[in-house]
Amino acid sequence: MKKLVCSAFALTLTGASGIASDDGWSSLDEEVEALTSSLSVQGGGIDITGRIKILYQNSGDVEVGGNDLGGFAVPDGRVKLEGSRGDYSYVVQTDLADNGGGSNLLDAYADFPVGGSVNVRAGHFKPGVLRSGLIGSGKLFFIDRTANGGGWSTRRQGFMLSGDFDQIGWWLTIQDGSDGDGDKLFAAIRAAFDFLGEGIGSDDVEGAYEGSEDPTGTAAVAFFDDGELDDGDGTAFEAYVATNTYSFGADIVDYGDDGYTSATDGPSFFADSSPFSAFGTYMITPQTWEVGLRYNDFDDADDSEKIDVAVNRYLDGHNLKWTLQYSTVDSDGGDVDLISVQLQVVF
Repeated sequence: MKKLVCSAFALTLTGASGIASDDGWSSLDEEVEALTSSLSVQGGGIDITGRIKILYQNSGDVEVGGNDLGGFAVPDGRVKLEGSRGDYSYVVQTDLADNGGGSNLLDAYADFPVGGSVNVRAGHFKPGVLRSGLIGSGKLFFIDRTANGGGWSTRRQGFMLSGDFDQIGWWLTIQDGSDGDGDKLFAAIRAAFDFLGEGIGSDDVEGAYEGSEDPTGTAAVAFFDDGELDDGDGTAFEAYVATNTYSFGADIVDYGDDGYTSATDGPSFFADSSPFSAFGTYMITPQTWEVGLRYNDFDDADDSEKIDVAVNRYLDGHNLKWTLQYSTVDSDGGDVDLISVQLQVVF
């Protein structure tokens, strides 16, 4: 991580006067102090972080250019800028990896309080619906998201109110609907209850890494509706339990008769479907080796089911890790076995 703080720029001025007198140094110190104070009031500096993922996949059931799948990819090449000005904070994140999906802009939003424990997020961001979509991809245990999480990890433009009351957190999202800049909006409301300990937040990792010694648990429900569709509503349920040794989680979403499209370049779900996912992980060696198993039921026209078995080797937590994953898909459209190896480096 590289942190650029305004005071650092001011301090570099001290190297410009190697032959200054005592009075000169005193005067220069006063100027530096004044400049630093002035800049500190104007803004809080910028954090620059990012990550890259290097992925190799192999499958004799997937054909690419007349050959079996067996190649490399860079699914992530992200740069993220975070900062603040007064009570307002901001995030801008882009993905430099070419994944064939149009704009590389991911996040571009500002957060600010509006009184009490209520906060506002405005800009381009993920909707507050499902934790398996909200959690950062750099904090995932498995290489990919759950059957539902992939659809709820794409961004739209709009605003979101959020807050908490003791053990209950809530999110109210208003964003562009499937008509883009039209006047038919997407709306969602989510409530989460911490039923064990301090609960599991949307920004916590997937799995047991750096979990607490005592069990923590959170359950949530969300309702959403796309105003452009006659029956583009649905309900999402999810629950998670974790310690520093094990973790469990499950999510299910019931989609309306018109289905749901997450964004113009995002995945769609079949009408009147209820995709379901459940997973569990176990830390074999504390903070070093973790294994996990996941089941996905896509509830699609081909009755597709997917099982993932993965192991993570943490060299520096999620900042530096290797993931080996075996996935098998059972579907009326054809069965697929896939082996994936991924290196993640965060800076």
